Amino acid sequence: LELRAPTTPGRYGFAWQVMHGMEAVGEPSPRVDPVVLRAADCNQSNTAARFVGQNAPPATVDPNQPFDVRATFANCSMRVWDAAHRLDSALDGMARPWGAGPVALPLPVGPGFAIDIPFRVRAPAMHGRYPYRWRITSPDGPLDEPSPATDITVRCIPQCGDHNCGGDGCGGSCGSCPGGYSCDGAHCQAPDRPVCGELQW
Repeated sequence: LELRAPTTPGRYGFAWQVMHGMEAVGEPSPRVDPVVLRAADCNQSNTAARFVGQNAPPATVDPNQPFDVRATFANCSMRVWDAAHRLDSALDGMARPWGAGPVALPLPVGPGFAIDIPFRVRAPAMHGRYPYRWRITSPDGPLDEPSPATDITVRCIPQCGDHNCGGDGCGGSCGSCPGGYSCDGAHCQAPDRPVCGELQW
């Protein structure tokens, strides 16, 4: 038999059976479940893992915003990436500001093949600029090469609520008070009302 692998990566089982018309004859062959993956070019690689690509992350996100990620790495080592291998953070100290990792590989990966790893991240709760980078890890530690170093901005969302004056938490203002009124940090106070900070007991 000459076989052709499926075009979509995955695990596919097959077994063979002698048939007489529509009736099976004897016992089938043992079932096997080979993994189908795309071949990877490791000729120019001198690392155990080679970063192939990823869907571009957004440049700016809201606090706690989730989004889907798909990263592709090639196994350019001499061993199979089995269930003990993971995708994880490539940041200093294995920091995980994006709330993801370690992520199980969807399939074992033989030498010379690449794997697409889909996963979901969630932006940090505090606004700021955060590094974003991934790599493959093994029981012996992280494998080079990681994805390129990238920074993503978590934007500041003004928080005013029912405030009509004072800061909005993002360096802006929730409004200003009319002449003669003072702001207690959140609300405008009439001129005839005492300002708490000026009371003496």
